[in-house]
Amino acid sequence: MIRRFCLVALLGVATVCAFVSVAVAGEAAKASAAAAAGEKALPQVGDVIAAERAFARMSMEKGIKSAFLANLATDAVVFRPGPVPAQAWYRDHPASPATLEWSPDLAAIAVTGDMGFTSGPWKLTNGDQAAHGHFVTVWRHEPDGTWKAVVDGGASHSPVDLEVEPVIPAWCAPRELEEVRAHGEHRNSIGSRNELLNADHELGEHIVKQGWVDVMTASAADDMRLCRPGQVPVDGKAGVLKALADAPGALASAPVAGGVSRGDLGYTYGTLLVPLAGATASTDSAAGFAYIRIWRRDAAGNRVVAVDAMSSMGTVARHPGVH
Repeated sequence: MIRRFCLVALLGVATVCAFVSVAVAGEAAKASAAAAAGEKALPQVGDVIAAERAFARMSMEKGIKSAFLANLATDAVVFRPGPVPAQAWYRDHPASPATLEWSPDLAAIAVTGDMGFTSGPWKLTNGDQAAHGHFVTVWRHEPDGTWKAVVDGGASHSPVDLEVEPVIPAWCAPRELEEVRAHGEHRNSIGSRNELLNADHELGEHIVKQGWVDVMTASAADDMRLCRPGQVPVDGKAGVLKALADAPGALASAPVAGGVSRGDLGYTYGTLLVPLAGATASTDSAAGFAYIRIWRRDAAGNRVVAVDAMSSMGTVARHPGVH
């Protein structure tokens, strides 16, 4: 399981620091100037980073359950192992004695400031046992001005350093956002939720028929992040394609739901079936995975995959008609 997924199992790339510090400080200065002029400043990527870090601090100070209940949106989804309503899941399960710590090493925000995402390493410690991995979280800017997590997932892998600073992609760096917003040069919208779910459905069908490499050659963003169980995340299209070269094909892909910003970001999540090692056409089971896919519009107006993360659901029954 993953970041926050590994709890069930245990219980029973880089930018320099100076860049991030200067960028976030610059955002704060712009927000202050806007407030002084009587304008309502749009959120910046530093706000998303701050929300993630505050979430992580609360986890260490008040415990996992309290932190998740406080930071998850009312309609948020987590994976246990498939997608489930997050608030209900945490309310219905006892508080864990384990400690969960993490830090973002990647963060981005929509040009419209209403949605963002973060990703980074986590460590779950329960007694003398520990698990590690990378999380992927989609954040939504709420009407009351707070940020709430709407989807939380990722993948488990070997230990990595938790002391990291977040990379801010060039397409959503403060200067780029400022120019786009100031001149009204809004990027093409990611589209409606139904349009994005249709795109995700089509992408899944193509993966089943053509394989991962052909599909991601056409659909991956140049700076795409790939998260897979047992593997440290891979960043950049070339590395992603190399990592997917030996990936098993998919038997079926089923989007479940998603969401969109008013601008260039959106997300989808669902389930994927992959053949078990040594399986034949008559095998009635498969390896199940839950996925989170973050989409954006690039500068050319293409809808591309910015993050593709999967977590294991274990061995599941094949759906009728899936071969």
